[in-house]
Amino acid sequence: MGRILHSTNACIIIVNHIGNEMSKKIIAEVIKSKSKISIIINESTTISQKSALIVYIWCCVKGSGMNSPINLFLDLVELESVKATGQLVALLECLHSYGMKDEYLKNYLVSVAFWHCANHRLELSVGDTIREILSINRFKSFLDKLYVMYHATPKNRRELRSCAELLNIQLLKIGRILNARWVSSRFRSVFAVWENYEALVKHFEEAVVGPTWDKNEKSTYAGLMCDALQKLSELSLDLQKRNINLYKANKKIKALVQWARILDQNHWPDNINNQVTFGETEIRNLSLRLPLNEREIIRGFLEYLAEKTYPENLVHLVQALDTIPISSSECERGFSQTNLIITPTRASLMTKTVSTLLFIELVGPPLTSFDPSKYIDSWLLSGRHSAVDTKSKERRREDMSNENLQKLWDLL
Repeated sequence: MGRILHSTNACIIIVNHIGNEMSKKIIAEVIKSKSKISIIINESTTISQKSALIVYIWCCVKGSGMNSPINLFLDLVELESVKATGQLVALLECLHSYGMKDEYLKNYLVSVAFWHCANHRLELSVGDTIREILSINRFKSFLDKLYVMYHATPKNRRELRSCAELLNIQLLKIGRILNARWVSSRFRSVFAVWENYEALVKHFEEAVVGPTWDKNEKSTYAGLMCDALQKLSELSLDLQKRNINLYKANKKIKALVQWARILDQNHWPDNINNQVTFGETEIRNLSLRLPLNEREIIRGFLEYLAEKTYPENLVHLVQALDTIPISSSECERGFSQTNLIITPTRASLMTKTVSTLLFIELVGPPLTSFDPSKYIDSWLLSGRHSAVDTKSKERRREDMSNENLQKLWDLL
């Protein structure tokens, strides 16, 4: 970093400059493309105990040649108030700061998603079921004891690993189940117990620790839990996919707007050629709701009926429908990444700095594809010092000399 750009403050300023330049370019392209957008938001408290609103945009960036929507992290906003009005004010200020004024939002914003995502609703349903089935509660208690036994004691983990090696079993990690986790994660924990079962039994026999359970009872409970959680796991994993759209989600949760079904050929009648006005009402309603050019969309739909492929006039409608969010799971991934950045030893980072680091991590290119020259130019044009600026005060370096170790250092 040359002579002067070595301080923590300089690094923060550089990171913020690069992140701001990246976000401005992408959001400017989104606005220029006049694509429909959806806003996905979620509120949480970070490790540093700050209430923050994470903001994602789901849209098509036409200038990049992308035809399908993509989730773009926009910002992490520190909240002054966690009430609905406070979150609304913070969201609007955030969008306005990126050039998304009220007129733009009125014309291109399709929806704002701020709810428990389908995965969380699935968790609630599982939790209600668990409370009604006593046998599963007993199995949960058993697995919780296994988790504590092997998570908190390295000695027990080493002994279990030795048992697995003797039996030639690949040891899987045992985690908690039936707590605040996605169903697919719970399934992996149960599956780990299922796969490690022989090693666990051998360890019990050798170490004589933990509760004593009948083997048949263990197998019965494990079988019941695996069968039940496997079905729920498949649904949970489908809902977490980044490319989930309105049609795919409809097949899973049956919650589509009826108008959109008109675009699915599976719902067309056999005598469609005899119905002159087929689908026009639904297409008109969709055009008014989104809003889109009604005549252009109807003309495109008529071509779609004849050719069975989406014409250019209908692509705008299809992309607009695809930007309707089904799950807020991307926000959860963003908060997980936030907690990786805000570690207990870095809990004093400002929210703006965390937001910039998040943007670079989630949206920015990998280092091998990163071209720093354009950001160096904008950095210098903004009046900042270069790394080799001789007119600036040179960084004072700490004196690391040590007479006692100098002779040893000469050998290295």
